[in-house]
Amino acid sequence: MEDEPAVSQKELDDLILENETFGGPSCIRRTVSSSSSMFESDHDQYTGDLSDDEFQPPSGGNSNYSESDSDVGGREVDSDQEDEAIKNKTVESVFTKEDLEFIRRCITEVTLPSWVERPPANLGDPAHGKLKAEQWLTLFTVFFPLILPELWTSDLLGPDLVDPQSLDEQLLDNFHDLVFCTNIVCAHVVSPAMADEYTSHYIHYRQSSSILFSHIASRPNHHYAMHIGDLLKFWGPLIKLSEFGYERHNGRLQKVKTNGHTEQIDLTMLRQVCREGQLRGILSSFMLLVGKVDVSRPLSRVIGRAAKLLLPDKQRASESSVPPLPTSGHSAKSLTPIPRGDYILILDFLNSPQSVVPIRHHADYPHPAQSRILYPSALRVTHTTHKTRTYSPYSIHPGNSSVSFAAAGGGTKTGFIYDIWAIDIGGERQEILLVSPHTPLSQEDRKRSPYTTRPGLMAEVVYDERHLPREDIGITAITKSMIQGHCPFLARPSRTFGIGSPILVVVNSLHRFRL
Repeated sequence: MEDEPAVSQKELDDLILENETFGGPSCIRRTVSSSSSMFESDHDQYTGDLSDDEFQPPSGGNSNYSESDSDVGGREVDSDQEDEAIKNKTVESVFTKEDLEFIRRCITEVTLPSWVERPPANLGDPAHGKLKAEQWLTLFTVFFPLILPELWTSDLLGPDLVDPQSLDEQLLDNFHDLVFCTNIVCAHVVSPAMADEYTSHYIHYRQSSSILFSHIASRPNHHYAMHIGDLLKFWGPLIKLSEFGYERHNGRLQKVKTNGHTEQIDLTMLRQVCREGQLRGILSSFMLLVGKVDVSRPLSRVIGRAAKLLLPDKQRASESSVPPLPTSGHSAKSLTPIPRGDYILILDFLNSPQSVVPIRHHADYPHPAQSRILYPSALRVTHTTHKTRTYSPYSIHPGNSSVSFAAAGGGTKTGFIYDIWAIDIGGERQEILLVSPHTPLSQEDRKRSPYTTRPGLMAEVVYDERHLPREDIGITAITKSMIQGHCPFLARPSRTFGIGSPILVVVNSLHRFRL
C-alpha cells in the first residue's frame, strides 16, 4: 500500500486556521465570546486567547433575522480578509486618543475585589499581547459598563435635552444590548423569558451595529450567536456546557516540558497527570493537619504555597475562614467590646425572626435558666469566606467590602461592609456583618443617570458618602447567607452626569445570577 504524502507545515497551519474560523467545537465556544464576551469563569487560569478583532461588530443593512438569512444585513467575510483590512487601516476607530487615555486611567481607578484580575494598564497597545477570554469578560461586564457611559454622556445637557438619535446615544444603546446579552449568556440560572430577552437585544445589537459600523463585515460567529436564545431554552445555562475546564487542563499540559521528544509525549502527559493527582492527595492530607504543623518550617511553607496553586478554593476555604472563638483562658485579650449602637442593632436583627427562645440583652437581669444571651464582647473579624470568596471590612480591603445583599424588605441593595462580628450564643457561633447601604439618587438625579434606562448594564449610580462619619450613615445587619456577591465600583467627582455631588458607579454583575 502506497504511503500518503506528508502534510507540509503551511498546509497544517491553513487547516487549523480554517477550523478555528468556520467549524468545530472550538468555533462554537469562540462564537459566544465574540458576540457576547462569553463565560465567567471559575477557571481563572484559562489559557486560550481571543484576538481583539473577534469583538468587531457586524455590518450591512437593517433587515430582520431569519433562519434562511445568516446575517442581519451585510456580507460575511473570513478572518483573513478582515485582518488584512485592519492591517491596511481601513477600519475606523470609535475612540480618540484622549478617549483611550480616559479608559486606561479609569481602569486603574476601579476598585475591585481581590479575586478579579485587572486588565492591562496599556489596554489597546499591542505590547500587552492577546487578552484571555476571562479578561474579555471582565472588560465587557465590569470595566466598560463603569466607564463608557460617562464617555458617551454629556454633563452639560439636562435629562430633557438628550437627543436619542445622537451618535453617542446610539453607541451607548448598542453597547447596552451587547452587555445585556453577555450577562444572560454567563448566567448560572436562566429562564425562557431571559432567553427571549437575549434574542431581542441581540437582534437590536446586530441591527444597530450594521448602521454604526457599516465598514466592518459580519463574521460567521455573529450568526452562530443568533441561536443562543434557542440553546438557552433547550440546554439551560450554557456556562455549564462551556469548555473552560478542559481548555484550562489542556493549557497546563501544554506547559509541560517535552524537550522535543514528541514520540514520548503520550507517556509524558500521562506521567505528569498522575504526579499531579498524587501531589493533590498529599496536599489535601496536609491541609487537614495544617493546624498541627509548624508552618514556619521551610517544607511546610513550600507545601502551603503549592496548595494555593493546586487545591480548589473550597478545599482551601478553611485557611481564610474565621478562627474559632477564643476560650476563657485568653478571651480578655482577643474579644472586643461591641459599641452600644452596634450591640442594639445586632440584638434586634437576631430577634427579628420571632424565635422560640428570644435572645436577651446581657444587662436584663435576672436571666432565667437556659437563656440565650448576647454578650457585650465578641471577636472582631478581619475577613470571612462565603462560597469561596473573601469578604472584609472597608478599612481592611475596600474592594472586598463592596457587596450586594438581600434587603430585609425584599429586593437587593449594595453597600460597604464596615464590621464583621463573630458572636457566641448558647454555644453556637454566628457571624454578623454590619453593612452601610448606599444612598440612592434623588428622583431628579436619577433622570440624569444613563444607567436608569439601561438595566442590562447591571450598574447604578449612588451618592459617595464614604467621607461621612460613621454615626451619620445608616447601618444594617446581615448574615453571610444574605450576600449576593462583590460589586466593583468607580468613584467619580461632582458634576459627573450633571449630578452636583460626588458619586460612585457600582456594577453588580459578578454574581452571574448564582443562587
